[in-house]
Amino acid sequence: MQVNYLPSMLATDLFGEWFSGEAVLALEDSEMEMNGSWLKKAFADDQHVAVRFEDKKLASYFWFSEKPVHTSANYTASVSPDYLYGYKAYTCPDMRGRGLLLDLIKVASHQAYLLGKKGIITHVEVDNLASKRVHARAKALVVGFHILFNIGYLKFTFNSPGCGRYGSCLLRRS
Repeated sequence: MQVNYLPSMLATDLFGEWFSGEAVLALEDSEMEMNGSWLKKAFADDQHVAVRFEDKKLASYFWFSEKPVHTSANYTASVSPDYLYGYKAYTCPDMRGRGLLLDLIKVASHQAYLLGKKGIITHVEVDNLASKRVHARAKALVVGFHILFNIGYLKFTFNSPGCGRYGSCLLRRS
């Protein structure tokens, strides 16, 4: 179930709403690490975002996809079609520590349920302690790990067997 909102609705304080479509292009904000070209590509790829506003300002977001996502110039992440893939989360520095991202994870979990999915799978970098804490508070289950090897000119990935059980894969692109 996708919900499209009119841009005028973006001016109100919405709590954990699920956005898709052209209305989100109004969310373009360099401070929030979302530019117009990235937003257009995300929606062309049928990706979704849960957002939180505070005082009519975008405070936090969490992106999701049912399809593989190019997580960087070099890697593509994918998960089983039974799950949504959660990625690209951000909260304004002055809004951090208030549980906004945790609330959005709950909204996205509900959306996954409505879409008939078993849940959400996301990748968290080992040194991202803040993200690890948020996911732990959301009762996330660690199912495996991915290792990215860069040895000289050789670059490859290793996906643990636990990831394979959930169709979670990080692939190096040429």
